Amino acid sequence: MPICNWLARLVALTAAVAAALWSNAIALGQSSHEPATIWKLADGDTTYRLAVHRREPNRLRPGSHCEHLRLVAGHGTRVLVRHDIPHAAVIAELAPRLSIQSDRPGIQLLARVVLPRSRDPQSGRPLTAIVEGDSYTQVGRWQELAVERLPQRLHDRVRTMRIELGRPVDPREAFVDAIFVNAYGGPGVTNVWIADLELAGHARPLVGHVAAVQQASQESEPFTRAQSPAAREVRFDGSVLTVDGRPFFPRIIEHQGEPLAYLQGLGFNAVKLAFTPSADDVSEAAQAGVWLVCPPPPDEYLAEASTAAFGQQFDQVLAWDLGDGYTGRELEQVKRRVELLRRIDPVRGRLITCDPAAELKAYSRQLNVLTLQREPLLSGLELADYAAWLRERPRLAQLGTTVWTRLSTEPSPQLVDQLTALSAGRAPELIIASEQLRLLVHSALAADVRGLAFASRSRLDSADAPSRLRALTLQWINLQLELIEPWVASGYFVANIAASEGEVSAALLRTERAQLLLPVWSGRGAQRVPGQSAGNAVSFTVPGASEAGDAYELAPGGMWPLAHKRVTGGMRITLDELGPAAVVVITQDPLVLQHVQAKVARFARRAAQLNREIAGQKLLVTSRVDRRLGEMGHAISKAADWLSAARAELGECDRYLAAGDAREAYLRSERAMRPMRLLERAHWEAAIAAVDSPLASPFAVSYTTLPAHWALVENLRASKLGDNRLVGGRCEDLAAMRAAGWQHVQHGNPTLAASAELSNDAPHSGGASLRLRVQALDPGAPPKLIENVPIWVRTAPVQAAGGELLRIHGWVRVPEPITGSVDGLLVADSVSGDALAARIVQTDGWQEFTMFRAAVSHEPLVVTFALSGLGEAFIDDISIGPVTPPANSPP
Repeated sequence: MPICNWLARLVALTAAVAAALWSNAIALGQSSHEPATIWKLADGDTTYRLAVHRREPNRLRPGSHCEHLRLVAGHGTRVLVRHDIPHAAVIAELAPRLSIQSDRPGIQLLARVVLPRSRDPQSGRPLTAIVEGDSYTQVGRWQELAVERLPQRLHDRVRTMRIELGRPVDPREAFVDAIFVNAYGGPGVTNVWIADLELAGHARPLVGHVAAVQQASQESEPFTRAQSPAAREVRFDGSVLTVDGRPFFPRIIEHQGEPLAYLQGLGFNAVKLAFTPSADDVSEAAQAGVWLVCPPPPDEYLAEASTAAFGQQFDQVLAWDLGDGYTGRELEQVKRRVELLRRIDPVRGRLITCDPAAELKAYSRQLNVLTLQREPLLSGLELADYAAWLRERPRLAQLGTTVWTRLSTEPSPQLVDQLTALSAGRAPELIIASEQLRLLVHSALAADVRGLAFASRSRLDSADAPSRLRALTLQWINLQLELIEPWVASGYFVANIAASEGEVSAALLRTERAQLLLPVWSGRGAQRVPGQSAGNAVSFTVPGASEAGDAYELAPGGMWPLAHKRVTGGMRITLDELGPAAVVVITQDPLVLQHVQAKVARFARRAAQLNREIAGQKLLVTSRVDRRLGEMGHAISKAADWLSAARAELGECDRYLAAGDAREAYLRSERAMRPMRLLERAHWEAAIAAVDSPLASPFAVSYTTLPAHWALVENLRASKLGDNRLVGGRCEDLAAMRAAGWQHVQHGNPTLAASAELSNDAPHSGGASLRLRVQALDPGAPPKLIENVPIWVRTAPVQAAGGELLRIHGWVRVPEPITGSVDGLLVADSVSGDALAARIVQTDGWQEFTMFRAAVSHEPLVVTFALSGLGEAFIDDISIGPVTPPANSPP
């Protein structure tokens, strides 16, 4: 036997006796002196409190004791309690174990390993690694948990750390210095009893520098959290944002007063403030481990501040946000502000961003990042058109400009005001579905954005149902974003790929070692009420995929191999079940797989719980609205079958969660939402069939507002139309139209010619119609993209009392497709704005449109017709008149 093996066996044998004596000493001490509790709170990623923490008699072993913890927690993944132990060398015989009893599954045993030969370059302390052990499954019974095969598990963890850190990690002379229990069983109350900690195979480390690392190991966090940016390097490597040399994908949330630690617990790594942070704000951000995106101090402060003071005060700021809506008029002012910031700010290259409305190329020369924003959800802007806009917009900026996008998570204020006015001050429930946010995120990622800023107008920690659903959904999205961060942060866009399912395409992103296929569902109307957004046996042909590579479906809830084969043109990959948030990884690199699998292992249980709760809330809303619609006489024949199927899948999900099978539980919750989407879409399609178009009724924007939509439809059928109040709407006399208050506005563009005039070319009625035309001055080289709307016409104002219901009606003709813009001819009213605007790209002859709107104040109503790209549009017979509902009709 080699000497080294013999020595290890001897040490292990000696240590086994020592460990037994040590554990017995603990038990004897507890029995005779009743010391204080020995398990200490260590770390958590959610809000929590210990309602109970005490020693109790261990009924499993009379004469001994256990510790009882009653934990009340919010939404997260961990609340850790720690027990420091005498340093134990990582050898094959070492196997920490203890007994657990709980009223919820998922409690887990973990060991913290110190790596004395590898140092953290920022702190100078030794690196630590968390090695996961068994999880609790036998609810209501005592169960022994252990961390076995420690050397092999540490070896796997170290390989992952090398990938994550991008440098060598040396596992030699490693030792365990603490045992952890993740006592988090989910949101709400969890009771945990801990007993009988044993360290079988305990051996003291055979190294001379244990004392040097003892303090470091006691202070280090059990899980990695964002460090203070004061000691970190933030810069661009080409178009890739890096932090300490590693790609970084910002996940930003707008702050509305929530504790920053709560937002970090939802998975956000940056928080956007509406104000310049104070010292307390910066300190809170540092403690929470999040970056700040915020406005810079005023110019007067910048002119007087010293570089040293400025740097100390704003160390936690990732980016200065200069605002939005800028045009060429503000360019010089913004330019001076950027120059002043860069002169005084000691952090070289700190990000500066804004969202200009025009002159994107000029602004992009001054900024690190452009932030682009539109609000497609619940609007008339299709998700496919939104994704096209997001892909095209950066082409108007300087080549290589990094782009972030701001995503809406709540209904727009204009839409809420419109629904409130239509409902006599009592707006119906309006919820953005979880699937809509997932589809929106995929649409943005497929457009190759390098950061997501989630808009938020109300607190995420509020107790109401819409806020809770938003928080759950955003936490799930952040899990997925962290999972695919290597691709979305630093991968490069290769191509858009068609799928065997017509409503699906996929963006292909590539890094050096792997490819990511990002499917995007873009069925019409999905921004309002998504369709099934799921399919069976959906296939993609991926060009350039290596024949030796394998394909895996990747979700926060699990990872599994996919059927694939080599075909002409690349690799054909088939997904048995393609949902609204699936992604596919293609690689032949085992290190990539290990890295991804390690992340999945960390996320799977929490992802399954999140998806279960999201699906459960969806079932409550879907069934409640379906029941109400049935009472109104608008039942769907398959509703009972679909809801029954959803409940059955959720029951299976609960069974798999209790058994600790996170992957299958996740899949079951995904399947549960599929029949609910079918039911919601069937109701929506029946509802919009009752009106001229989905834009006619403001209540047709969402499944939850469909009962109010049908009430409006019934009222309209019994209502009377009043006289037309719009002067000049027949478009016969241009001078009379101008005299009445019609306005024609043009946005100057040196490459375009725009005009608004009356035309006698096949009017809808009478002798003329209004023609809007935009042409390229050089017909041989027309611009491919139009940055700003070249021309628009506003109707004469129409007076209306607040809350008065109005009918907007007219005819439009767009003979050829509008090019250079996804918006075509925009038809928008002044009370609901872009939220309910119609977008018409081409028509087959004259097309009628009708919109019912409520005046939200005593200000006059105006309708705008905007030609957003190259082409022409004809407008005729426009009218705006009151609608008189029947007596005693409900609002």
